[in-house]
Amino acid sequence: EDRDPPDSHRGKTDPDWTTIPDLGNVNLTSSSKSVYLPDYVAVRIRNLNVSTGKDVLATVYFGKPHADQGLYIDNIWVSYTSFLEFDTSGVSSYIGAYVFTRVDYGSIIGRIGFYDKELGRRAAKSQYWGYGWYRISVDKYREWNPPMVPEPSAYGAALLGLGLGAVVLNRRRVKKARTGSALGAVPV
Repeated sequence: EDRDPPDSHRGKTDPDWTTIPDLGNVNLTSSSKSVYLPDYVAVRIRNLNVSTGKDVLATVYFGKPHADQGLYIDNIWVSYTSFLEFDTSGVSSYIGAYVFTRVDYGSIIGRIGFYDKELGRRAAKSQYWGYGWYRISVDKYREWNPPMVPEPSAYGAALLGLGLGAVVLNRRRVKKARTGSALGAVPV
């Protein structure tokens, strides 16, 4: 049975925003695909916009080691071609990472997932948490496999490898042709 652990956030009204570090608006794009949360117990992002490109993954890294960390996001927008992953490897366990939002994101929840060093990639689920907050949490029973498109640097490395391979093959062929004609072989 999938039951969330008892949570101190449940049933609380708005947190005291004056005591929570505010990252403001965060835009994850093709040139900036990740954000690392500072090592605070709670962090706020007012607007998280993800538009990384076709089938490219954006990542939010949790950062408070060996403790719980709550992330309050007023609004999340993930373009219909992008994917968002919350990497909880920075906290002691995936159950120590909390993501709360103001809107039910049922329509985009399929493009949001979690990564945990023990569980691997898991799907996200959304549930009403009370007092205007929804919680996006790990669905530990469902794997999440977003389509991964290599970064442009990976394409460059692959093309460089193919180009070097072609040069080596061409040199061998030229060397073999020269060696054969030096022995009196007649080219056909």
